[in-house]
Amino acid sequence: MQKSTKTYSYAKLNVSLLVFPPREDGYHPLWSVFQTIGMHDTLTFNHSPSVSSSFKLECTDPRIPVDDSNILTRVYRHFQDRISGAIEIYLEKIIPTGGGLGGGSSNAAAFLLYLNHTFEWGYSLEELETIGITFGSDVPFFLSGGRALVSGIGESVRPLAPSQPVFFVLITPSISISTKQAYQWLDESCCFAKKSGSIDSKFNSFKSVVFSKTPLFSDIENCLIQLGAPELRLSGTGSTLFLTCESLKKAQFWKKQCQTYFPAHPIEVYAPVQKGSTWEIEPSGF
Repeated sequence: MQKSTKTYSYAKLNVSLLVFPPREDGYHPLWSVFQTIGMHDTLTFNHSPSVSSSFKLECTDPRIPVDDSNILTRVYRHFQDRISGAIEIYLEKIIPTGGGLGGGSSNAAAFLLYLNHTFEWGYSLEELETIGITFGSDVPFFLSGGRALVSGIGESVRPLAPSQPVFFVLITPSISISTKQAYQWLDESCCFAKKSGSIDSKFNSFKSVVFSKTPLFSDIENCLIQLGAPELRLSGTGSTLFLTCESLKKAQFWKKQCQTYFPAHPIEVYAPVQKGSTWEIEPSGF
C-alpha cells in the first residue's frame, strides 16, 4: 500500500550577509541572518514499502534536472542501502533556481526530515545538521528554519527570536547568478567583511560586486531610489532582490509600483515564517 506525505519547503532571505576572506581550504567563512519566508516548493513523497527498492523524481519545472545531479537524488543515493521499498517524489517548483533563496537546500532538508521520520532512524536535529552540511551549506538551517544567525560555512545555526513584523517585496528577475561566479567576483575585488557587526545589519558583501556586473540590478535600484522606495537589497548572491516594509499596506503599495515600472519581472509580497519544512500545513503568503 502506498503512503503519501505532502511537505512545504520554504525559501529564505539573507537579511544580512557578511563574507570573510577564504580559509586555507578555500572556503569563505560567513556570518548571515537567514529568514524563511512564505514562498515555498511543495514536495509529495510516495512510499510503497512492499515493492522493490527504487527511486523516482518528477518536477514541474522542466529546467530542473532529475538525475544524479539533483540534490534530492544525491540524498537518496547516500541512504539507499537503508531505504526499503520504492520512493517517488513529485516536486512542485516555485522557488526560482539561482535566485539566492536556497530552494535546493530547502528541498534536501525536507527529504532528510521525511526519511528520518518514515524509517524511524532517530537522528537528533544536531545529527541531521551534521549530515545535511555534506549536501549543501544551507541545509542545516532549513531543518528548523525561522530566523537564525548562520556562521562558519553554514554548519553553525543559532536560532534568533522572531523579528518585528515585516513584509518583503520580492523582485525575481528571470536570470540566474552563479554562486561560483559571484565568489570569483568577490575574490577579485577583495571586498571582504572586516568584522561581524550587528545582527540587524542590512549589508550584503556580494551586492556591490554583483550589481557592478549586472546592469539590470543597478537600473532597478536607481529607479527605486528616484521613487523614494526602501533600500533595495540582494538575497545571497542573487538574483532575487527585495524591499523590506514595516506594514502590509506599504508592501502592497511598493509591489504595485514595482509592477508598474518593472512589468517583465515577477513581483510578490511575502511574510516571514517560523519554519523550514512543514507537513500538511497551509503556507503563509500574500
